[in-house]
Amino acid sequence: MRDPNEPSNLQECALCADLDGAGRCYRSARRVPAWKGPDYTTGGIMIVGEAPGATEHDGGEPFIGRSGKLLDTFLGECLIRRNRCVITNAVKCFPSMNGKAIPPIKKQTNRCEEWLKIDINNFKPGTIFTFGKVAECSIRNIWKPSEYRLMSFYHPAYWLRRGGQKSDEYINDLVQFKSTMMYYRLERGWPT
Repeated sequence: MRDPNEPSNLQECALCADLDGAGRCYRSARRVPAWKGPDYTTGGIMIVGEAPGATEHDGGEPFIGRSGKLLDTFLGECLIRRNRCVITNAVKCFPSMNGKAIPPIKKQTNRCEEWLKIDINNFKPGTIFTFGKVAECSIRNIWKPSEYRLMSFYHPAYWLRRGGQKSDEYINDLVQFKSTMMYYRLERGWPT
């Protein structure tokens, strides 16, 4: 069933790689929606990743695979509870070729920016954390500094390739994240 909030131009996505004869995306039925934690409140944290992996595609929820487990560890070390966040991706469908994950192409990220606008409008986050270059670029294209704060980090998959929690990139991101969180908590009374 079609989501009533979904713009019609996304229903018939002329830029998706998997189109049927009528111009509809084969993947739209498997689009991974934003996940809202049960304790999320308006003005909270939105996490934006690159695109769903195979685990997320099959499970229908963002960041539930290996990268998601490392992200949960990262958030835990920063005293942020996943159940108080909204988690989504810059690209809503699993980008793959012959069943293997591939990086999203610019056409996909451009088309899916409409989904990000919908997510931001629906959840009204106070802060958006992007994980990975694709997510950062997508958000920066639509960023409204007066409406929410933005912080960008390496993608957890990159941390995993570099040694996980022991990688310099993970540790540097963690230090930056914690110091920014501390500033917002102390200076602005920002919730966890």
